[in-house]
Amino acid sequence: MDIFDTIRIKDKKGIKLNKKLDNISNEFAAKLTFHMYKNKITGEELSKKMSVSSGAIYNWKNGNRFPNDILKIYELADILGISVLDLLPYSLEEKKKIVKNEKKIRKTKGGSDK
Repeated sequence: MDIFDTIRIKDKKGIKLNKKLDNISNEFAAKLTFHMYKNKITGEELSKKMSVSSGAIYNWKNGNRFPNDILKIYELADILGISVLDLLPYSLEEKKKIVKNEKKIRKTKGGSDK
């Protein structure tokens, strides 16, 4: 069972919230919610930092929508101090393959492989 199959966090009132994951949007939403909680950042604060509406953040957090601009996902990861891979819904094995491929690409382009 993956840690994100069910995420339990406490909202400001101390009520436990459960997020069941059944599709990509919900897994992204659960990860986003988890990292926002961990970094103590509100949807309003995040929306201001990203220059998007608070409604957009609300929809992302609730699995209603997925960011339609890949750069917004990178921006989210940067603000939250995490990797893009930490937000995307991949299994550990898939993440390892992606990281391995990224290292190969960096080597061929003359970049660092770390």
